[in-house]
Amino acid sequence: MKNQNYPLYQVEKTNDLKEMVEQIAEKYKEASAFIYEQGEEKINISYQQFKLDVDTFGMTLLNLGIQNEKVALIGENSYEWILTYFSVINTGNVIVPLDRELPIGQIDTILVDCGATTLIFSSAYADVAENLRSSNVQIQHFINLDTIPELLKNTELTIRSGKERLIHYKIDHTALAAILYTSGTTGRSKGVMLSHKNLAFNATRACQNISFSCSSLLVLPLHNSFAFTAGVLIMLLSGTSRNTFSEREMQ
Repeated sequence: MKNQNYPLYQVEKTNDLKEMVEQIAEKYKEASAFIYEQGEEKINISYQQFKLDVDTFGMTLLNLGIQNEKVALIGENSYEWILTYFSVINTGNVIVPLDRELPIGQIDTILVDCGATTLIFSSAYADVAENLRSSNVQIQHFINLDTIPELLKNTELTIRSGKERLIHYKIDHTALAAILYTSGTTGRSKGVMLSHKNLAFNATRACQNISFSCSSLLVLPLHNSFAFTAGVLIMLLSGTSRNTFSEREMQ
């Protein structure tokens, strides 16, 4: 039987993740982007709210002087983890997602190797942050993921303090956006460098070939490139919702 070329699904072109966040907020508006539980409460985050949160935390980073920096991120799967990823790279910084199973010595080696100056961590890894405070002098900023919900309450003030700066910030979609370190099973971990264009291209090409219409459950750790691309980027572009949770909640 002769192979056939099937028509591709129509997907709006996006060059970078800042443009992507703007597009999905405009397209899907109040539809659910993320759903997660916080204690007894179920939290529902719309696409428009997601953009507002990304902008708010992004401006918080800029107000701290964090721009054109390497920002390391460690923590369990959560809405705050995803929000941080977008806020970091959409303000001209480079995200360095860390495998939280790594021993502190390897984490320190990676941070020195990439030149990270900021560490964003969840409370479950506060001991890692505390260790790095004394052992890694290049880390200038330590931000706990669990403080982000409180920071987001200052949306109006934060955005007003630099709205024009944020709106008109132009992403260089060919510039470095993320450094993903390999598992190091055959030797020392090596950083794989990805641009906004790399991330956006992978997600849009996948959506051209596969149609998604239902919600997804995030299970794989998001520092993994496949998990982040398939579980977050592709699903956001498709207008579906993600149920996020931490491994602690599973147990």
